[in-house]
Amino acid sequence: MRTPESQIKEAILHPEEEIRLCAVEYFSDAHCGDETIMPLVIQSVEKYGRETAFEILRAAERLPQTETTIDWIINELQRDYDLSDVTQENHCIVLAWILHKAPLPILWKRFNDIFTTTAFPEQLRQSFSERLERISLDWDRAWAALKYFAQDTMQRGMTHDASDWGAGIVEALARHRKKAKKVLALLEGRYGDEDPGVMCWLRPWLVALAGEMRLVDAVPLLTNFLDSNLSTRASQALQRIGGDVVVREIDARWWHASIDFRRIAANLLNHLRGDSCVERCLAFFKKERDKEAKSNLALALLGNFSEEAIDLIWKFIADIGEEEFEYHEPDLRYRLVAACTIMGRTFPQFDQWRIAALRDNWGRFDLQPSRMADCLKPEQFGPKWSKN
Repeated sequence: MRTPESQIKEAILHPEEEIRLCAVEYFSDAHCGDETIMPLVIQSVEKYGRETAFEILRAAERLPQTETTIDWIINELQRDYDLSDVTQENHCIVLAWILHKAPLPILWKRFNDIFTTTAFPEQLRQSFSERLERISLDWDRAWAALKYFAQDTMQRGMTHDASDWGAGIVEALARHRKKAKKVLALLEGRYGDEDPGVMCWLRPWLVALAGEMRLVDAVPLLTNFLDSNLSTRASQALQRIGGDVVVREIDARWWHASIDFRRIAANLLNHLRGDSCVERCLAFFKKERDKEAKSNLALALLGNFSEEAIDLIWKFIADIGEEEFEYHEPDLRYRLVAACTIMGRTFPQFDQWRIAALRDNWGRFDLQPSRMADCLKPEQFGPKWSKN
């Protein structure tokens, strides 16, 4: 049995920041389409303050936005901030980043309002404008741009900016779902008149495109890619598609798969929701011997707020022993305490582990926030691929 979503939603307004974050990530990690979540995030920010809102707003970039939530963000960016203060500057950047990821039709209508806000980060203005420009690209122009992008990066190498450009072109292509059969054919290596060298170079972007299009027919092939050098891209694409079809494909391979596949697939399951996901994760968990894969499965079960998994997981953690704890087990223990708080469940060591979680600031200890602006320093931009 899983905790009702209504109960998880209530936890978005819990007094403790970590509990709020745990609740929001249930929805954001799975790319859910529930438009009622962002208003609860906004309510929690207004109730508990902007000083503790950074993590929950980072998670909110993966939530669906509406005109009402976009209006709230625009109004937030009109406030008076001291941008020399890292916390306040980060708050503005994370709000702008949510806008950067929001649905294009809504943003197009509010372009002037967004760009005239006093606190919209200068570092995001160019990429934000270019994303809006790409909404008008038809398939042929976007496809030509992606191939030019491939030829250019094959010669000059991939940079962070180039990667962002590629992702933007993929987003533009994904709007043209009538081309799904072409995308599937290219993923299968049926290139037709296309240059095989360029198509091989573009394979990671084709995988991403299948995910953005949410092509269910691509799920078997993408699942095969989990045990390859495309594993990260394939996992992200399968997260975007989601659903029981992905769970079934993992199940079909699990029992004879390599350890690497099981570790990656278990991590992927942490981003899927549903009774089928819980059922298979429980079956895998009970027989899995690899500790890392088992830890990932435990996180997937907690991510689904599985009531049945609580006793299995706390015993698994307790059996590891403090002296054998590795980097991922403490995070698992913190998440177990947070999930149980939301579920209203306890276990024999709950109070002790909760005290430790509060003492350790849920694993963050006294770590000071980094400055997001440092990650936004522009590189040398290449050609305007989206305009070719």
